[in-house]
Amino acid sequence: MVFMRLIKADKRLAERIQKKLNFSNYQMLCLSWAIGLVMGIAIAILFF
Repeated sequence: MVFMRLIKADKRLAERIQKKLNFSNYQMLCLSWAIGLVMGIAIAILFF
């Protein structure tokens, strides 16, 4: 139950960001990819 509320909250937050920045779905996909890449590199640097 809690997990489903977290998913809904995450979707609402993503929609708010998309509307505020006036991004298309593709731009949001690229943004999430870039954030994931940066976080992955940061984690790799911290642990290796």
